[in-house]
Amino acid sequence: WEIVKDNQDKPWNWYSLSQNPNITWEFVKDNLDKPWSWYDLSKNPIMTWEIVKDNFDKPWDFSGLSWNLNITWDVVKDNLDPSGNDVDPSDNDVDSSGNEADLSDNDVDKRWDWWGLSCNPNITWEIVKENLDKPWDWSCLSQNPNIICSKDELINLYVQYKSAKLIQRVFREANTNPEYKLCKKRLFREFEEML
Repeated sequence: WEIVKDNQDKPWNWYSLSQNPNITWEFVKDNLDKPWSWYDLSKNPIMTWEIVKDNFDKPWDFSGLSWNLNITWDVVKDNLDPSGNDVDPSDNDVDSSGNEADLSDNDVDKRWDWWGLSCNPNITWEIVKENLDKPWDWSCLSQNPNIICSKDELINLYVQYKSAKLIQRVFREANTNPEYKLCKKRLFREFEEML
């Protein structure tokens, strides 16, 4: 890093430097004014949860952290919303900047990228089975080398997941569409309570 440090007037590719496994946190910290790729720094295996936790005011990218080999399920589990309310990673309003984050903030789990976590080799089948309520990416889980289960078991769980989603959608429709008896009862009850 002395070469980069001594030649900062050169057109270094900071995106590539962010991916370099030989970079140190000290070098990054001493050069925060550089155009680092925080996604790649967050994904870089030299970054540990201790570094992130001790420097949470930096713009860590939780999508990158989700892919980081140093991020274990214990780290994720310890930094989920205690109410269990997870947010779909495909939501466009998920903030991964981390700029105003606080480790006690209940929004931390909203930043985890469940696609990246599903591909993270630290995730095992036992973890997935114990946390089926999480929005795992089943395509990534299918490719994860640590997901060891039978094809039939994986298909069965996928069918259960899709069935649960269908039941939720149908119930929501029945509860909000006045054409359904359930919704009519709810509306009449709410009307009666207003009187």
